[in-house]
Amino acid sequence: MEKGSPTYHKLGKKVLEFEDMIGDHRGTASENFALLNPEEYKSIIELSVVGILIGDSQGKIISWNNALENLTGIRQSEALGRYIWDVQYQLSLDEVKNPEFLSTLKISLIRTINESAYWQRLVFEQKIKSRNGTEMTVEVSSFVTATQDGNWFVATFRDISTQKNAEKALALQNEALSKLNQFSIELSKLSLEDSMEAIITKRIKEFTGAIGVVFSEYNSANCTMTPKHIELDAGLLEKIVSMLDKHVHKIHTVVSDYMYHELTSCTIRVCNSLSELSFWPIPHSVGVAVQALLKAEKFIEVAYLVEGKLYGASLLALGKQQNDAPMEVLENFVSLSAASLRRKRAEEALCKSEEMLRTITENAADIIMELDNQGTILYTSRVLQGYRKEDVIGKNFCDWTATEYHSVMLQALHCVFKNAIPQTYQSRALGINREIRWFSSNLSPVVVGDEVTNAVLIVSDITEQKQAEEALRESEENYRVIAQSSIDVIFIIDRFGKQLFLNNSIERVLGYKVEEAIGRSFIEFLPKDSIEGYQSLLENIFLHKQIGNFVTKVYHKDGYLIDVEINLKLVKLKGENVGQGTLRDISAKKRADEELKNSLERNQALLGANPDLMFVFDSNCKIVDFHSESHDQLLVKPELFLGKLVEEILPHEVVVITRQKVGSVLETGNADYSTYELKIGDELKYFESRYVPCGQREVLSIVRDITEQRKSEESLNVAVESYLDIFNSVSEAIFLLDESGTFIDVNKGAENMYGYSKQEFVGQSPATIAAPGKNNLDEIQKLLNRVFETGLPSYFVFWAVRKNGEIFPKEVFVNKGKYFGKEVLIATARDITEQNQVEERIRAKNDELQKLNSEKDKFFSIIAHDLRSPFTAFLGFTELMVQDLPSLRFDNIQEIALLMRDSATNLHRLLENLLQWSRLQRGMIAFNPEQFLLQPKIKSGTQSVMEIANKKGVEISFDIPDDLMVFADNNMIESVIGNLTSNAVKFTNKGGKVLISARTILDQTVEISIKDTGIGLNNAMIEKLFRIDEFTSRTGTDGEPSTGLGLILCKDFVDRHEGKIWAESIEGMGSTFHFTLPPEK
Repeated sequence: MEKGSPTYHKLGKKVLEFEDMIGDHRGTASENFALLNPEEYKSIIELSVVGILIGDSQGKIISWNNALENLTGIRQSEALGRYIWDVQYQLSLDEVKNPEFLSTLKISLIRTINESAYWQRLVFEQKIKSRNGTEMTVEVSSFVTATQDGNWFVATFRDISTQKNAEKALALQNEALSKLNQFSIELSKLSLEDSMEAIITKRIKEFTGAIGVVFSEYNSANCTMTPKHIELDAGLLEKIVSMLDKHVHKIHTVVSDYMYHELTSCTIRVCNSLSELSFWPIPHSVGVAVQALLKAEKFIEVAYLVEGKLYGASLLALGKQQNDAPMEVLENFVSLSAASLRRKRAEEALCKSEEMLRTITENAADIIMELDNQGTILYTSRVLQGYRKEDVIGKNFCDWTATEYHSVMLQALHCVFKNAIPQTYQSRALGINREIRWFSSNLSPVVVGDEVTNAVLIVSDITEQKQAEEALRESEENYRVIAQSSIDVIFIIDRFGKQLFLNNSIERVLGYKVEEAIGRSFIEFLPKDSIEGYQSLLENIFLHKQIGNFVTKVYHKDGYLIDVEINLKLVKLKGENVGQGTLRDISAKKRADEELKNSLERNQALLGANPDLMFVFDSNCKIVDFHSESHDQLLVKPELFLGKLVEEILPHEVVVITRQKVGSVLETGNADYSTYELKIGDELKYFESRYVPCGQREVLSIVRDITEQRKSEESLNVAVESYLDIFNSVSEAIFLLDESGTFIDVNKGAENMYGYSKQEFVGQSPATIAAPGKNNLDEIQKLLNRVFETGLPSYFVFWAVRKNGEIFPKEVFVNKGKYFGKEVLIATARDITEQNQVEERIRAKNDELQKLNSEKDKFFSIIAHDLRSPFTAFLGFTELMVQDLPSLRFDNIQEIALLMRDSATNLHRLLENLLQWSRLQRGMIAFNPEQFLLQPKIKSGTQSVMEIANKKGVEISFDIPDDLMVFADNNMIESVIGNLTSNAVKFTNKGGKVLISARTILDQTVEISIKDTGIGLNNAMIEKLFRIDEFTSRTGTDGEPSTGLGLILCKDFVDRHEGKIWAESIEGMGSTFHFTLPPEK
């Protein structure tokens, strides 16, 4: 068939229709095959681009087209004639290949060929591996059809790997978008305290699956890139740091202009090695080593950019097997991170700006407040002197102003909030010192959106301005009032000295009325010798515009001279230069100066009488003056130290002290004190010096020789040390308490008794060392108060607790005494623990003796009670034989003999138990434990009881392992078994049973049990068992006597083995007695 022929085109069209139907799963197999005749069938198989396989009824391949050959790499010649399952097994992935899998394929395909319904299509996906090793996903569509040669198996194979990869890529992209959305939400919730860099680094590592990620922060101020967070296995990180060694400093990179351009020109850059990075210029050899350690195939360099501005960068190391994240989503991830970093930087800058603004407002001269719409103060930058911020916050802004201004202030506040227009007003307020202050207030709105949320009030203190304005308005009146009320003479003269104005003080000072002096020259009032000086003063004032001061005498109207001081200056009055001055009567000042002179002389006399040395230091520690009672007190002549620095005359250690103290006094203005020693000749002398401020930047040092005082103090210290040695050498605890009962001192005995140090005692009360709940602390305090008030000594017992928690008793003797001149309570305490222990042992011994005495009484009671019955019976039988023996028959005699024998046997058993118990109490029975088999011992120990049990009709059985060993005393255990078994038989009715069993329980302990079906015990009787002080005897079921002593003996024997013995019983149903034997230690 030639290409281009009509037949070829017609067949090609059918091929396409057939492939479409197979690919879209349309139509049945019969419909598909009905389209083709046999010749067309062969052609379609070869021309189809879909791989087609046909197998016969045996499962052998009879058709294998070119498309399937191209898909699998297996040629037609190789495939034809082979079984389908063999070829399918060959194409399967290596991990599923095994003989069992091949067998399963064969069985499945044979079943499909032979049992599947015709034309039933089966479609599934399968991973295969072509002959050249390529793995791919194919869609297999198969069905079975009937032919003349039997069932045929038809299967088509279509490579859908590309489609699967696209689906996988889409799934990865959806997952990445989901992570991006979650990351966006997480970033929006971060606060300034959270580490945004750590979150970004962690999430980008999770997003990309990187081996490790390093986040570096860019500092635009110094153009540096510094690592801030690393997400990498700790072990790998340690190895890399060790490998980088001297290159570690290069991690902190200075970003050049070129590097900045490279980083900002591309958000994401993929590099095959570390040496290709824009920053971190690590040598190629080191980078290769790091890359090998990380097993990284490539690196991604990420730059966090917003509007071309760099905020940081990340370096990602990716492995070989990692799938690349969608680049578009990664870019969105980086953009989102960059925007968040910019937001964080902006928030940090805003916080810094807010802090700076707060600092400015809090240090501004004006007071800045924030108010709500009610005038409540929400914030204030500072407060008026004397107030605290907490006194202001939350109060109304009207509270500190005069009442008459409240309406104006509230109206301004209302206008600000209603109209959003700033308002200004002035008001008065009362200061902390009750002074009136004026304030100018500027009230401005804080608008958020279209709403006024708060108001800002800026308050300026304009008191001085107001005062100046007031003074200016009232200056003329005030000047007149001041002038007229001044005690000085206020005058105004022209350039010739003529009086133009005088106040009323002229009459008080000079005796002239104002009208008498106006118009006259001042020279008329001066003595002749003062006129020239006054004229010189006028010349200096009017010609040289100087301020003049002139002290002279003037004549009073009555003719006598008085001392005055004239101050004169040039002023303008109505455009004319005039002299304005004051004339002050200084006669009283002259007299005061005289008094001051006299006072100085008196002070000098007082200084002369002071035996202390005095030196005056300037700020440089230069001696500028001194005082001494006599020059004999001085070590050197005055001319050798006056005007000299302390370094030039004093030893170094004294210089250091002097300079430090002088500096302290000058800085603080407070007096200071020091002591020092000086060796003068062969004698060591001690001095104390007091430093006080003196004049301008000078310090007065008052030096006193305290050598004799120091010697007295040393003698006192020796006395105190002797007292303390005696105080601390006493073994008893001594406590010194003040009137309130507080410890003020303790000795070493108290420290040793309690384990506390003296420092831990001082300041505490007895309650702190009292044992909880064992003392009446109120009564003890009353006793201490009584001793302090009366001085009479007292005694009490006190339960105390040591530092380690140990509680102990002590006896305390309290007296009143003196401690360095102070009345105190002196308490001496002695630990009486041993005394109490001795008393306790005596009490215990008494209790033990009483118990033994009680046991003795019980013992004799048992003898008296239990021996009486057998002896009474025995005596009765003998009395009968003595009186009636001749008349008794032989069988009567035999019966009496048997009864006498039983009485004697019971009596013997009782005496044997009493003897054993007595010997045990006196320690006369040896305790010799050894290892032995338990079963033989129990059987031998019950031999004597077996005869009694047989006569009574009681069955005794054993449940004891043949190889069970015990560690015990042979004789004691035999006695215990015999007594318990005898009791079991005694209290069991005829036909009853007794079971003796043994078993091993915890820790190799052996438990032995004797169980009977007898009459049992009630709870009251069980409580009294094993006690000699309780009467527990009762007769057996056949009237057998019982003392209860056997059980007491059993308990003592079991106790010697450190075992336990107990009973379990239900009255009327029997009892079980248990005892245990511990293993050999």
